[in-house]
Amino acid sequence: MKTFLGILLNILLLLSIKAQETKKIYYNEAINNISLEDQQKPLVFIDFWATWCAPCISSMPHTMELQKQWGDKIAFVYLSNEPSFKIENFLKRKNYNFHALIDNQRKTETEFNVNSIPNSFLLNPQGEIVWRGKPTEINSSLLQRFAEAYGNEKGETSRFSYSGNPQETQEKWNEFSCSKTKLYFYEDPQVENLFYQDGDRFFLSGDIKYIVSFINDYPLDRITSQIPEKRIRFKAGLEDRELFKKMIRKYLKKNHHYKIEKTENTRDVYYVYDGSNQEFLDNHVYNYERGDAQFIQNDFSIKIDNATPKQVFIILNNITPLTFIYKGKNKNVYDWNIMYNPPENLLNQLQDELNFTIEKKQKKVADYKILSD
Repeated sequence: MKTFLGILLNILLLLSIKAQETKKIYYNEAINNISLEDQQKPLVFIDFWATWCAPCISSMPHTMELQKQWGDKIAFVYLSNEPSFKIENFLKRKNYNFHALIDNQRKTETEFNVNSIPNSFLLNPQGEIVWRGKPTEINSSLLQRFAEAYGNEKGETSRFSYSGNPQETQEKWNEFSCSKTKLYFYEDPQVENLFYQDGDRFFLSGDIKYIVSFINDYPLDRITSQIPEKRIRFKAGLEDRELFKKMIRKYLKKNHHYKIEKTENTRDVYYVYDGSNQEFLDNHVYNYERGDAQFIQNDFSIKIDNATPKQVFIILNNITPLTFIYKGKNKNVYDWNIMYNPPENLLNQLQDELNFTIEKKQKKVADYKILSD
């Protein structure tokens, strides 16, 4: 009876997945690279995750325990779109050792129609999706059924597509000497507004408004520009962020000859206080090791690594039309994932989800205009 039931379940399982579409896993970097042997395993489990995603991280012990049981037939891979240094630091910090693939171009997210994380899939030998759900929803008995159905087949390596790192191979850096330290730069209309630090290396890219905002700590929304649009990427090997800013200021002054005109205007200012529950952030946001407030943003959300609330509100001042003044006393460091656009949603998240108290007042603040010198 049990044997018949098992056969029937496998038949139903195969029938239910017969019409699934073939998918590919695109990646341009790999930490703990996936071997040819793993690529040819009958099944592939792919977990979409990020270092800032608390549910993703909390599910990892579960999926890694499944890997111990089924790693001979199933290749477990974890895919993120974050910079490699963040993934590497995370693996070291957590003492994890798994196949971490990076897709900076987010082609795999589009391929699998992933709009939120954590999100995971199981692929059969041909690359068809046979299961989809949260990583905590898959279990050993379910994997056993799939292993029995496909365990004797050889997986197609075409399920994986490695593109290398075009961002690195296409770079053509120019050199700018400053204070006995070299600053490297190149103009590229495709670069995004982005800053990050990788050990003793700094990287900054974006349009002139974004760069001026970063190097002078001016709120981005209060900057206008009357000079021709350019997008530039910078890097330098050093440990001092302020020196990095100073070098870029010298480069811009020498090569782009601009000046900044400052005016003052009255506008709404949001004073931010800690919420009534002082332990709220400790319970709801992962508190990792101290470090610089590095961040990655898109048009709607920002992910900030290793930042105090005060640092977070400085960053939000730079990227939103709102002006914040943090009046709280919390100096703990957290990883943050904040939806900053539209501003109404940002205010709701700060108050409802992160438990801050916000008071709106009128105050004079500075606006800046970039002009040709």
